[in-house]
Amino acid sequence: MPSFKLASWNVEYADRTLSDLELPDGPGAGKRRNAERKIEAIAAEISELDADILFVCEGPRGEERALKYFARAAPGYELVTRNDATGKEYATQGIQWLWFLVKRSFRAAAAITPSLLPLATWRAFTESESLGRTRDGKWLVALPTFDKESGRAGPSELVRHSHYRHPQVLVFDFKGRRIELIGLHLKSKFIDQTDPTKKWAAAASTAFDDIAASMKASPGFVTEAVKARAKTSSEASDVRTYIDRRFAQEPQPALFVLGDVNDGPGKELFEEWFLLHDLIGNLQGDVFFARKFLNHALFDFPDALRWSVKFEDALDPRRNPNILLDHILFTQTLCGETAWPLRVRGGAGKVEHEVHERVNSLLPKSLATSDHRPVSVVVSDVSGGST
Repeated sequence: MPSFKLASWNVEYADRTLSDLELPDGPGAGKRRNAERKIEAIAAEISELDADILFVCEGPRGEERALKYFARAAPGYELVTRNDATGKEYATQGIQWLWFLVKRSFRAAAAITPSLLPLATWRAFTESESLGRTRDGKWLVALPTFDKESGRAGPSELVRHSHYRHPQVLVFDFKGRRIELIGLHLKSKFIDQTDPTKKWAAAASTAFDDIAASMKASPGFVTEAVKARAKTSSEASDVRTYIDRRFAQEPQPALFVLGDVNDGPGKELFEEWFLLHDLIGNLQGDVFFARKFLNHALFDFPDALRWSVKFEDALDPRRNPNILLDHILFTQTLCGETAWPLRVRGGAGKVEHEVHERVNSLLPKSLATSDHRPVSVVVSDVSGGST
């Protein structure tokens, strides 16, 4: 076959939708009817997206619930599971789980047998590459502290952190080449406090460059925000450690990294003040070691369309609300004239604005399929010389 389409989509709280679908007749019937309409729209969007491999963020928790949900939302697809009813092998907290779906017709045509990388393998690789700094899937990260009684920031403390939603890696052989798709939904930067945006945004709007004045408005929120970002950044670094280990095992591993990494373009306000880096930089690698640097599927997609979520940032009202949270990246061996048997050609990536907006134009905003637009890339099979 000449090519296949790879896509990533954050469908937003699929587990809640499934719970509403299971409501009985009576007081919950109205909510159930809304869920029926929503999942029909999600199924329509997945059908029109027409990806051969689809990675879903915020899917239902556990294999049993995921099988029920995707039987309705993606009937032409096979859910790749670990055959673990307990869910322990997914190492995922909360109700937002990560799932790979493979179109049945593509699996047959490409003659692939997809599976999920054992978490034990991921942890062994990252422990080896980190020289033991990562152990049993956990690592140390320095987090700021805050004394509520005094209202002052305290000294940083080293704590052991692990993935809030462990990356899930889809593995398959394609014409003798091992392909790995690293699916991510990194920890959110959202801070659930009662006072954050109103008090803080008021200070920021009048004193954007006065750090002391802005922090004084709500120092506890600042501490929590930096903690969340430090945790997320460390999760991205762990993913990069896995990638580096793969490069220590073979010269040109064929890797894709895709999903919602909870990052916008460039440095946000907190990154500028405290962390001095952007999250994607943690994943992409160091340009001084260009062989291991990851390419971005949307590199040549038009700037004005290169966004997947519209988010009005109350803490940074001057920032463009169109942000790119959802990404597809890949190793150098998958591009260029020497790529074999798969190649990502120029112009292959896109944000699926048209499909998303067309499906949602028939729905009230309360039933929107998601606040994220899918992102996709077409991967060409060049083993037989076809284009």
